[in-house]
Amino acid sequence: MENAKTIAKGVIPDTHVEHVSVAAVLHDAVEDHPDKVTFKKLVEDGFSDLSIDTIRRLTKMPGETPEEYIERIAGSVYAVIGKLADLKDNTDITRLKGVTEKDFKRMQKYHGMWVYLNKVLVEYINGTRDINSWSKKEK
Repeated sequence: MENAKTIAKGVIPDTHVEHVSVAAVLHDAVEDHPDKVTFKKLVEDGFSDLSIDTIRRLTKMPGETPEEYIERIAGSVYAVIGKLADLKDNTDITRLKGVTEKDFKRMQKYHGMWVYLNKVLVEYINGTRDINSWSKKEK
């Protein structure tokens, strides 16, 4: 996903950019095909712990509130970058055949998420959030 790579450039180590790109794509597969694409299967297929963690954070869980979901994403710079890229794709109205009231409401929701996550990303960049917090779990 090119949007993820663009957002990630200069924020996280180049070696981790692919993890974000993979997670940005695969979280949709986990959400849309839970019978075929599972976290267990991703582990078995050899995806890294970082990729799996980012995919988990990006995947909306059943029964989860929007606040719980967004805060889980905010806990990882990798997930923040992936979600910002996902939101950029999801808010591209040129992909729609027409724009309905439902689309406008969804855009408002996505815009609120984008504003919040963009602030979180700035905190990571400015060092007011620990950008290396995931690496403590990585070892």
